[in-house]
Amino acid sequence: MANQLEIFMTGQQFKKLCEKQYECIMKKYGITKIEIDILFFLYTTNYYTAKDIVNIRHISKSHVSSAIEDLHKKGYIQCSPDEKDHRRMRLTPAKDAAPLIERIAELHENLGKVLYTGITEEEKEIMKTVVGKMLHNISTALHDFDGKKEL
Repeated sequence: MANQLEIFMTGQQFKKLCEKQYECIMKKYGITKIEIDILFFLYTTNYYTAKDIVNIRHISKSHVSSAIEDLHKKGYIQCSPDEKDHRRMRLTPAKDAAPLIERIAELHENLGKVLYTGITEEEKEIMKTVVGKMLHNISTALHDFDGKKEL
């Protein structure tokens, strides 16, 4: 059991499955995995700045900056000054990205079906609770490391 949990926690198998699923989109639209992640993040959340993406998705600033620039050049996102703070840039999916986003959403739905095959609603709820606690523990540990505390 511990070995299965360790394998699951690394996420390598899940990453590989995602990469296999995304290959067709990446080739068809000429985009990278990180660009897919950022575009779908902007589409599915209420967050809209590069800083939000860095802080929430834990992607390096340089990777986010480069991906945003490429998505903008390809016409998949729009950048506009925030209404409240003109120093911040609001990132939003462009209308031309709709077919791409629709395809990404289909793949996410398929991934969900694969992950939850054979899992009951009760098990899903238990898993959400346990994963929520684990994420809280990770956040706390990261905060402690930032504060130079030993674990």
